[in-house]
Amino acid sequence: MLAATGFAAWIAVSHGRQTALEWVGGYAIETSLSVDNLFVFLVIFQGFRISVQRQHNALLWGVGGAVVLRALFILAGIALLRRFEWITWIFGLFLLYAAGGWCAAGQRTRPFRSGYASCSQPKGRCCR
Repeated sequence: MLAATGFAAWIAVSHGRQTALEWVGGYAIETSLSVDNLFVFLVIFQGFRISVQRQHNALLWGVGGAVVLRALFILAGIALLRRFEWITWIFGLFLLYAAGGWCAAGQRTRPFRSGYASCSQPKGRCCR
């Protein structure tokens, strides 16, 4: 926290008060999202009954895999968009289709069912 405060002070001196306030706002949002991620990890670990001894290994592979896959998908998306500009419409239609399917679904499927983790939502939850 001390390093973040010092960095914000440096931004205020070198780039102005407004830029520093924008950075502090972004830092606060990222910090709150990090805490939210910890809660999500806890729910997933309890849902899949991952022992404390194996949680570090699960996090290591999960975060590493997420970083690699995200990079691959970003690079593939950039390549597709550069080569085929019209594919933007297909991506948009896919998003609309996925959102419509999620809103119209009655009972969600349950990939697992234990502890805190169950995936069921009432019909039309996102479309109220």
